[in-house]
Amino acid sequence: MKHYLSTAALLAGTMLAVTSCSNEDAPYGGDGGMTVFSVKLPDDLGTRASFGDAPSNQELNVAIYEAGNTEKALFTSINGETSEGMTVEQFASDGLTATVKVPLVKNKHYDLVFWSKDKTNHSYKYTEKGQTLTVGYGEGEGATVQNYNDARDAFFASKTVTSGDATNSQAIQLKRMFAQINVGTNDLQAYTNAGGSDLFGITVSGVATEINLKSGIVSNPTGTVTATTSNAASSAKDFPAITGYTGNRLQYLSMIYVLVGDGAAANKTNVDVSLYANGNAGFATYANVPVQMNYRTNIYGALLTNPEVFNVTIDPIFAGEYNKEITFAATAEEFTSAIENAQDGDVIRPTADMSLAESGNVTINNDITIDVPEGVTVTTARTNNQANIIVAAGKTLNLTGNGTLSGDNRIVDTNGTLNVDGPTFNTTTENRGSVITVNPGGNLLFKSGTVNSPYMAFYLNGDATIEGGTFNLTSKNSNAGYAYGIQANEGSNLVINGGDFTGIQGIVASIFGGEVTINGGFFRTYNSQDHRDGFYCVYAANGGIATINGGYFYGANDWSGNVTEGLSCIVSSDNDAAGQTLGILKISGGYFSGKPYEKVTNGATTVVSPLTGTYVPCSVEKNGYTFTWTVGQ
Repeated sequence: MKHYLSTAALLAGTMLAVTSCSNEDAPYGGDGGMTVFSVKLPDDLGTRASFGDAPSNQELNVAIYEAGNTEKALFTSINGETSEGMTVEQFASDGLTATVKVPLVKNKHYDLVFWSKDKTNHSYKYTEKGQTLTVGYGEGEGATVQNYNDARDAFFASKTVTSGDATNSQAIQLKRMFAQINVGTNDLQAYTNAGGSDLFGITVSGVATEINLKSGIVSNPTGTVTATTSNAASSAKDFPAITGYTGNRLQYLSMIYVLVGDGAAANKTNVDVSLYANGNAGFATYANVPVQMNYRTNIYGALLTNPEVFNVTIDPIFAGEYNKEITFAATAEEFTSAIENAQDGDVIRPTADMSLAESGNVTINNDITIDVPEGVTVTTARTNNQANIIVAAGKTLNLTGNGTLSGDNRIVDTNGTLNVDGPTFNTTTENRGSVITVNPGGNLLFKSGTVNSPYMAFYLNGDATIEGGTFNLTSKNSNAGYAYGIQANEGSNLVINGGDFTGIQGIVASIFGGEVTINGGFFRTYNSQDHRDGFYCVYAANGGIATINGGYFYGANDWSGNVTEGLSCIVSSDNDAAGQTLGILKISGGYFSGKPYEKVTNGATTVVSPLTGTYVPCSVEKNGYTFTWTVGQ
């Protein structure tokens, strides 16, 4: 494999002093200068058959932070008080979609948290530092809430984005932050005929009072929460349907929303429930009842005439995206077994650090999600020159979460579709392999995440789109092997809409007819310590095609002999081998540290003209670097 390096060693030139042009380090102009987010409650919430089926009167709250900063939000809209410059179009009456418009700087990274609640419910307090929401149940031990109070229902979501074209009108899906506990009986009439009092309530112990909206982790458990006594709910509210139940009609005795974890080992909750009936707060008790965020727990049976016999089921509150239980894996054996036995739509979440070195290759043969939570590292090991995780043709793997996948190289190969949104990838091999390989017919969508690689990040023989993320690419020519960090080969089509890319040897190469289109992003090469070895942001050779429509490109050195009047950042070449096919550059926009150019072995170095217009000198600041050329008419 060639590694596509220019070996020219020309003296550095003096950068030309230039005049100023427009600075694009300014808000993204997607909708009158605004970035737009469409925030949705679940589509399945459309009926009023049971509690929680159709939330009404919801109010959206928003907090937007610079990525990684949990101290202070840049913009907020909380309880109707909205930061200047941001607008929030709230849910219509019984509607499921709200819209947020905010001026975000293009190609910068942001953490967003959203939560919605009933406008009449004032039991929630948001703490900006730490991104936490406190749920009030009353004061201290013996806190009380109203029985059947559907106004306590609430939803949340979080997302890290890179502002730019890809985030304009992006949909954000909210999910329920609570568990719903329902208690129902099939003998209410017999009980009341025997003189039983028609007042019911429950007490629940062990629920949380605080949630980190970014991570979804709950904390600060309260002693008990009681749903106050009331008459059995109207027959207009149906008890949730239970698969396989054939007994008499179940009627509600109590319903309560409680804050609990999402079921992960470190975020798992079981509660104790006590039923109030016939004037007795301990009429029946149900110990160690499983509950889970976004799920219904149903306690049911002939509870009033035979209180010692009861049933418990736990089911998703709504269908669609969240209608899948998470399979938790604490060991490599559990993790690989979950993958091997997965069905379409399954979600698998490792809950502890693990190594897959002993498991060998695992193949994704179903459309599944692997969600790696923050603080968890899955370590892989290449076997027989194959990746540890292989996506089969025609199948889809979603890699989500803020955890880490680490290995020597070849963490994932995809012959199907690989969607990445959040994780960090670390590899260690300096002279071969890639973090992710896309084989012919495969497809990669990299929405967000971090890639740290001393060789290649992506080796592409299929298609790929990069919407954002951070790429630290440290391959260099003092190693035994060296390569551009992202390589698009014959048959591949790479589109980059955003992201933050740094590299030494180089960042993106299009070769052998591979096509690269860059619409945005920040690209910078630099020299390793005590060396002059920083090369190009974008390199096209052997018939590779690189189209530049936008973005920022800063090179470490001038390898052109000052032909480009600046630092080398965009280059086409014959790959330093006389007689080979040149690469092709198509320039229509962007900001550069030097003019894009063509370099021919034993031939001239020539500036490549833009598709239209000319290069215009400018002085544009971005991330602490000054860009001196752009395209003008």
